[in-house]
Amino acid sequence: MSAASAVAATASCVAAPRYSALGRRLAYFTPVLATAGAGVWLMTDILRANGLTPAEIPVLVLFALAFSLIAASFWNAVAGFLIQVFARDPLAFSAPVVRRKAGRIEVRTAIIMPAYNEDPVRVCARLDSIYRSLQETGELNNFVFFLLSDTTNAAIGARELAEWRQLCGRLGAHGRIRYRRRAWNTRRKVGNIDDFLKRWGKRFEFMLVLDADSVMAGEVIVDLVKIMQANPRVALLQSLPAAVNQDTAFSRILQFGSRLCSEMLTIGGSFWQLGRANYFGHNALIRIEPFVHDCDLPTVPGTGPLSGDILSHDFIEAALLQRAGWEVWNLAYPAGSYEEMPSNIVDYAKRDRRWCQGNLQHMMLLRGHGLRWMSLLHLFLGIMSYLGSLVWFVMIALGIYLLWDDALTVHEYFDPTRLFPIWEILKSDEAITLFSATIAMLLIPKLLAALAVLRRRSLRAGFGGFAGVVASLLVEIVFMALTAPVMMVFHLWFVFSVFTGNKIGWNAQARGNRGLTLLEAFACQKWQTLVGIAIFVGVAAIAPQHLWWLAPILAGLALAGPLAVVGSRADFGLWLRRRGLFLIPEEVAPPAELRRLTALDGAASA
Repeated sequence: MSAASAVAATASCVAAPRYSALGRRLAYFTPVLATAGAGVWLMTDILRANGLTPAEIPVLVLFALAFSLIAASFWNAVAGFLIQVFARDPLAFSAPVVRRKAGRIEVRTAIIMPAYNEDPVRVCARLDSIYRSLQETGELNNFVFFLLSDTTNAAIGARELAEWRQLCGRLGAHGRIRYRRRAWNTRRKVGNIDDFLKRWGKRFEFMLVLDADSVMAGEVIVDLVKIMQANPRVALLQSLPAAVNQDTAFSRILQFGSRLCSEMLTIGGSFWQLGRANYFGHNALIRIEPFVHDCDLPTVPGTGPLSGDILSHDFIEAALLQRAGWEVWNLAYPAGSYEEMPSNIVDYAKRDRRWCQGNLQHMMLLRGHGLRWMSLLHLFLGIMSYLGSLVWFVMIALGIYLLWDDALTVHEYFDPTRLFPIWEILKSDEAITLFSATIAMLLIPKLLAALAVLRRRSLRAGFGGFAGVVASLLVEIVFMALTAPVMMVFHLWFVFSVFTGNKIGWNAQARGNRGLTLLEAFACQKWQTLVGIAIFVGVAAIAPQHLWWLAPILAGLALAGPLAVVGSRADFGLWLRRRGLFLIPEEVAPPAELRRLTALDGAASA
């Protein structure tokens, strides 16, 4: 541990004391383990009724893993809901660090926006909006902006320079908004930020890391700086970025679901994670000295698909800070931190492909690096966000095999050595109970989030009123149920391609509205169609009476192409908006920073 880390570890702050953290974690993990244990016991009772076969043992193990993850997510949502409903200040209750703030800012903060072959007009429009919002707080003199370009396209690079000059001239911000373009974009975003820190890091105490699609309110930025300034043990404050400015049906549904649930889930996570939260790579304030000293990312040794530079660096940087004694907090600000998302399921999956490789790479870092148990838990959950699809697929495949084996097996009910026949024991009631409990734990968090919104009149209006919330939620549940098997097959393919040595390149993200043709949708989702056909044929041939259990999966796979096309249409998404569906508060009453951004984007389009 560095000297600065040791000082930070002994400094006084308002973080919850050790016994409070222990109590919170017991309050969370006790029902999680009890629920998971009950589900596994019930599944064991179902499988062992007629003797546990070798094929059923892996089903039980995989079910235990999958059900435990569902239970953890469920109780996290319940904790967040209870805090939202009963706490006077949910943010301060879940994250006590916000209770202490500096009266005035006495540090210098760099606001950095890395960019890689992005649309320069959109990038500068976001910097413009953030700059003006910060100016309105009266604290602008404590901040300097940096546009850190890793652009490799010469034409985009020339346009970047021109747009930056226009931005500085428009705002009178020469010297306060700086531009640097690297000749060689080594180590991707990590190398970009590292280059900034080597050039200018010693001039600032904090840095606010943004993405090219990020927008943040000036008052939230100032609040984060004051919190970190007053809490010397805190090295990273992660704000909650809400998705905004979406037009296509697909992205609007995701935007609605995320905005509805994310605050509740973040509050629930902060309750038990406290200062051991995660880092999402953007819209976060970082203390520069410990970041430079303690976040030297390791290189994964070897030549396999998981070797080389770490792609999902943010998880590891948070883990390294915590290993050195620093705190990382995830703060559920209800507004003021924004981002955008891909407009269709194909581009969404392409972004997921890169995250998949980065998260699977974390498997190589679970041992031998001295990380804290909470950091290891974050890494494990990140890995399971992709391997979880493999778990569910294998469970489905093994279930079909068991049906096939049962259909071909001749049951001997009469044994000449016994007086009475040996009948097969059916545990249909227990199976239905377990299935219903699983579905309930998946749906109840959404219902709780809707209830938390409906009980607050101002927030309810921002989501379209009672009817708008209920109708949007019902459609979103159906849509996500149909989309889940599609993403499961995508993740299966991603995992397979990673483990077979197919590394992914670093490409600019697709932004803005992009409609899909039916041909492109089917070409990108051919595996979904093939898997759906295989499951349907296999079950229909041996046990057609069980097809209804698989109806949501088969429907999602069968409709993958048409759903992708319809979901990518902006005209349909805007039609839904006019009908009051999938609204979010930032649309009904846009904050000043988003109004300015809309005006700038509109002027650029014109």
